[in-house]
Amino acid sequence: MSLLVPLVLVVGLFLLGLLGAGGRMGWVFGVVIPYAAVAIFFVGLVYRVLTWAKVPVPFRIPTTCGQQKAL
Repeated sequence: MSLLVPLVLVVGLFLLGLLGAGGRMGWVFGVVIPYAAVAIFFVGLVYRVLTWAKVPVPFRIPTTCGQQKAL
């Protein structure tokens, strides 16, 4: 079952490439796929940043500022 999903996806991408090579789906490869890729990238980036921001800090990080002599 774990091999079935990737196999179906690869076959689907292959068939999409065959349809696009004929020139009938030029707008899909020139407009839809690039915009979808950029949108998926930014949604994933925001998701990763938000999940990273929700993780609690396991320990205090000491800072060294303010330890020098005052003039």
